[in-house]
Amino acid sequence: MVVTDKLVISDLTNRTVSAGEVSVLKPSGDPLDVAGQLSLSP
Repeated sequence: MVVTDKLVISDLTNRTVSAGEVSVLKPSGDPLDVAGQLSLSP
């Protein structure tokens, strides 16, 4: 598990993420593939 800033996730995946989202990444290329995303709500 890596906790990081949304700008880093965007750079690694070429996708935008919202605050509180969890991205499951699959290391299969450059950029990394997104295997799934979860949205967390308070």
